[in-house]
Amino acid sequence: MLHSAARLLLALFVIAAFTTTSAAAANKDLNLRFETGAPGGPPRGWFAGGEGYEAALVSDNPHGGEQCLRLTAVSSLAPSASPPMAFLSPTLPATR
Repeated sequence: MLHSAARLLLALFVIAAFTTTSAAAANKDLNLRFETGAPGGPPRGWFAGGEGYEAALVSDNPHGGEQCLRLTAVSSLAPSASPPMAFLSPTLPATR
């Protein structure tokens, strides 16, 4: 009984270690922390849009890591029926 419990615990540890490593690799590839890209430019693998807004990587005051993304309103828009909106979306490869 003790041996089967130890084997189960070892198997769970190996699965957890593999899953954590895979998730970390996926996060790095997706640039979820905005660490890839030149300061002042857009983050690699992301699309930012919205009329009157600018998205840029900055190195001042990031929460963690070395860079963060700053969305800035660059012009005041005429009042309209709907308020202006900025958005940020990851670009993902379309595969079959």
